[in-house]
Parts: sequence; structure tokens; C-alpha cells
Amino acid sequence: MAEGLHTEAPLELHRLRADESGISAASPWIDLAAFRITPTSQLGDECLHIPISWVPPGKSRTPSNLVLKVLTFLPEGRGRLECAYHEEQVRRIIFALLMVPRHTQTGVHRLSISSWLNRCRTLLKAANWSLANRFSATSLFRHLDLADLAEMTHGTRIEAVRTLLRDLAYYRARGLLADVPETALGSEVSSGPVISHPEISHKGRTPYQSSVPGPSRQFQPFGDEFVSELISKCLYLSHDLSRSILDAYAALQDRTQWNVRAQHAVLKRRLAAIKGLDWSLADGSHITALPFSIVLRTTGRASSPVSHWPPQAWTEIRGLITALQSANYNIIAFCTGARWSELASAEIDCLDSGMDNTFQARTYKLVGLVGGAKRTWPLPEAALAAVRVQQQLASVVSGGKSKTLWVTHAGAPLNDINEVNFDFINGLSLGHLLEGRPHSHRWRVTIARLGAMALLEAPRILMRLFGHRNIDMTLRYILSNADVRHELREIHQAATYAMSAELFDTLSELGGPGSHRLTSWVHDLQLDASAGSAAPRAEFVELLNISGPGLKIVRPGVICIKQPGQYGPCSKGHGSPNPARCKVHCTHRVETPAGRQHAESVISYIVHQLEDPSVRCEPLQEALLTGQLLTNLRRFDDVRERWLAESSIARNAWADATREGEAS
Repeated sequence: MAEGLHTEAPLELHRLRADESGISAASPWIDLAAFRITPTSQLGDECLHIPISWVPPGKSRTPSNLVLKVLTFLPEGRGRLECAYHEEQVRRIIFALLMVPRHTQTGVHRLSISSWLNRCRTLLKAANWSLANRFSATSLFRHLDLADLAEMTHGTRIEAVRTLLRDLAYYRARGLLADVPETALGSEVSSGPVISHPEISHKGRTPYQSSVPGPSRQFQPFGDEFVSELISKCLYLSHDLSRSILDAYAALQDRTQWNVRAQHAVLKRRLAAIKGLDWSLADGSHITALPFSIVLRTTGRASSPVSHWPPQAWTEIRGLITALQSANYNIIAFCTGARWSELASAEIDCLDSGMDNTFQARTYKLVGLVGGAKRTWPLPEAALAAVRVQQQLASVVSGGKSKTLWVTHAGAPLNDINEVNFDFINGLSLGHLLEGRPHSHRWRVTIARLGAMALLEAPRILMRLFGHRNIDMTLRYILSNADVRHELREIHQAATYAMSAELFDTLSELGGPGSHRLTSWVHDLQLDASAGSAAPRAEFVELLNISGPGLKIVRPGVICIKQPGQYGPCSKGHGSPNPARCKVHCTHRVETPAGRQHAESVISYIVHQLEDPSVRCEPLQEALLTGQLLTNLRRFDDVRERWLAESSIARNAWADATREGEAS
């Protein structure tokens, strides 16, 4: 029988010792049932208890999420004795999901503990459906055909079940499990009945059923009007009103111990203290009313509108503290794009001591390490100010005892920002600007949308900001929404037409071989215009984009005018342009005026380097610098002529290249 593992073993060490023990999903059940799948739970226990250190901060650390109730797979009317075979199969799958590595697009990985818990809960629901609707005494999933799987997986959580079935097929192929579906589930399954299991439903909804019809709104970006309205109000609370709110809370905190049913004199003194508070903005001006209405979350789930100012009760001041924390969260999430688990891991001293504008926390999802890995985010001024306000808030609310940045009114770490933030946004009467609920993850796709529309090389920048493993993950954020794709196409077309018009307006300042083609086109169009045809500028723009948006930005200051079907050296044929292989001598390359200063500075630097006698003694370095000099001399004709006239080094290098047939 397998030995139990040390109760303090981290997850990866736990898995390593399981591998060394020789236990697998195909081991005899008597050994497998006694195996400690977590430090405090055997696989055969009714409930599996997950160590809090195994899961990232946030909602996943709530007590209910740290317990996996295995017996919820039993449907109503069936007992453990009757379903003993099925229980064994469920527990074998639970073991395999945690311990067996899986081949993925990025390598061989085991499931993170959060993904494992989600997969296990999907398994329990699927097993419950099978036993309730297709019961077989000798099979759990093996007897199900494609129609059964389609019915089982219908609903908005279809992808979770499809992923589970892919895992089961992988375990069957490795010879670890036998009782798995023998047919594959295709992507054609998309809608239908919903799995019903009231015992394990969430918040009154049956499993696999969302309160929002259609695609999940969790991954939809926030609208521009919503972002503008929310962030402006958050900035007011965090930057203008925060000092008064924190001072009021600190002044009254010692009075919160007074019993609500205390003597009339005590209550009277407390009310007098509240009325004596000074409410002013950051600039020192006295505030007589809020510039917007807000409903505060007060005691428990109760809420009260602030129709008067200043606040007249301790519960209203507590509500302002809750609103201030939500305001800080929205500002920081909007500026960093960090997941809630990452923000929740931040300690109260989360500002990097070496770089004050850098936010430091831990990331969990993609690093594959228990406890995550440290990483930093750059902070603009607005987010930096919000972090400092939140540090003060956490210190004041906890009495200086909190080590975490986000706290409850009791001073404990805040696990779930979503419910608090939902109330805050509803209290600001912004719900009509939303589609679905304002889940924290939607800030990430909002930043992806805004970045994609506003930033050059947005995928690369966003990949670094989000901490993604590869560019495909980032592109999924950007392109997963059809509305965003439509917006990007419209912006691309508008930007291309604007760049085309700018090329016409700055024609005399352009460089590169492609500028000669453009000059020839404009000359022909001007001749046509004198004969009574359309204006040359409009015709020029249409000509460049006759087959769709026809300009490609190679890098800042360099544009490719290659049209579909034209030959280009970068594509080694007639395919689409490849900016990574752009050649300075290509006839489709155009240098814009923005690159002129760059070319001048690079040429000046190289000439200065080649004047150094020590460089002339290094043939390889000299050849490299000379090649770079020739490349930049080709960019602008007038820049080249001036440097050839002023610099003997540039003149000699160009003459040598011309003799060898390298210069054009």
C-alpha cells in the first residue's frame, strides 16, 4: 500500500513523490483508494481537502472552493453501494487529471490546481448526468454514443465538457483508463438540453446554464462610454476624495466598538463626531455635494443611496471605504491588465523600491509553479496614485496589521473583488451601459481592444503586458470578438486611406525606391487632371487601395506599397509582403519624412565610428559598419547626396560599392 505524503509538501513535490511510488490511474483500487491525493486527504475519502497554498489568491481560496465533494456525482435515488463501480472510475479519473502530464500546444504540462478543480467539477456533473439518464451497472462513460454525448454536453459550458472528454481519450490511449467514451465529440454540437443536477447547481442556476443568453459576456470588452463614465468617477473618488474618506474612517474607527444599543449619550457623541468631520477635496476646497449619485453598500447586503452630504452614519462611511477600494481596483486593472489573482497576491509594499512607478505582484496561470512567480507591471501616474491610496486604505482599515493590498472591513485579505465591484458599478447606475456582468477578466480584453486599435505593434506590446507565452494567446484576446474584428478592419481601412493621402501631400520629402514610382503616378494623374479627370489626390488614394488597403507599415517611417499579385523580394514571389524580410533596395519600399532624422543620425554615428583608427584595424567590424552605412545612404536621395559631398568616408564607401555593382 502506498505511503502518504508529507502534509507540507508543495504540489510539484507531491506529484514527484507520487511518480516515485509507482502509483498510477491503472493501479489496483485498494492501493489507489489509500493514496493521499492531497496532503490531508486520501483518494477514497468522501471529500478531498485542498491546501490553500496550492491555489492562487482570489476567489479560488474561498473555503467552499478548497473542498471537492466527490459524492455529488451520485444522482438522486442512487446510493454508493449501487454505484460502487462508477465511484471507482470517477476517482481514477480525478487521480489521472492531477498526476498525469498532458501534451499541449506549448509542450508537456500537468494541469494547474485551479484547472484540475474545474475539470473535476465538470467530471462530477457529467458522471451525474450519465447515471441519471443513461445508467449502466457496468459502465460510466464507455456505453455512451455520440448522441448521448451531444445531449450531455449541450449548453453554454460545452467547451468544458469537450475538454474533459479530450483528456479522457488521451488517458485511454495511454492505457490508464478504460471506461471512457469510445467516440469523439466534434465541434458541431452547440445547443440543446441542459444537464440538470440541483444538488450541485450554483446560485440557483442549473449547471451548464448561464444567466446571459448566447456567448459568454465574460470575454467581451467594455464599451467606450462605460469605461469613460466609470474611470472618471473612480478617479474622482481615488484622487480627489480619498484623503477625506480615509481621515473620516481613521477618526471614527475606535468608536466602532460602541454598541448600537448603547446609551443615548454615547450615540449622541458618536453622531456629533461624524457631523464634525471635515470633508474636502485634494485641493483643499470644501465639498458640499458629490458630482454624481451613488448607492453605497453598507451593512451586509443592504444598500442605501447617498442623497445627502456629508454622510451622517458610520455605515455610510464604511460604504465609502468599500467604494474607494473598488475605484482603486478599476483604475489599476484598467492600467495594467493584470488578472485578479495577480492583483490579489500584491502585498501592501507592492511598489518596487528601485522603480517607484513599477507594481510588483505574483503571476500564477502560465508559470506552472506553486506560489506563482514574481513579475512587475509599469504604472502610469493615475494607477500609481491609486496604488498609494489603496496602501493607505489597507493600513487604515486593518489597523496597520494587513500584509495584503486588498482587505475586507475585518482587515482580512479580500478574496473576491467581483461581487464588491458589481455592487459598486450598479451603485453608480452604469448597468445600462453593460452587456452581461462586469467580470474582472473583461478589463484584459478591453485593454486588448484599445491597444489593438491605438498601438503600432500592438500584439507584441500586449503579449508582454499580459505575460502570455506566445503571440497566439494575445491574438485570441484581440480577435475573439466579432465586433472588435469589424472595428479593426474599419480602422485599418481608414488609416490606410489617411496614410495614402499623406504620401501624396509629402511626395517631395519621401525616400526609398518606391518614392520614384509614386512620383511617376502623380505626374500621370496631374496630366489626366489637366484633361478634365478627377482630382489627382483622390485618384492617387484610390489607385493605392484599388485592391483593398494597399499600404503595409514595415516599421515606423517605412511603408510597403506592394499590391496583391506583384512580385517582391521579401516574399520570394507574388505572395503577401513579409515585413521581417524587407530590403532597402526593394522597389515597393517608401521612406516617409518621419524616418529622415533617423537616417541622418545613424549615418552620422557610423561615419564617426569609421573615423576611429581602432575600427579600421578590425576588418569584420569595419565591414559591418560599412554595410550599415550603405543601407542608410540608400534611404533618401538628398541625404545621400549631401553626405557624399561632405564625408570622404561615405563617398569612398559608396564609390567602392558602385564599382562592385552593389549600389543602385
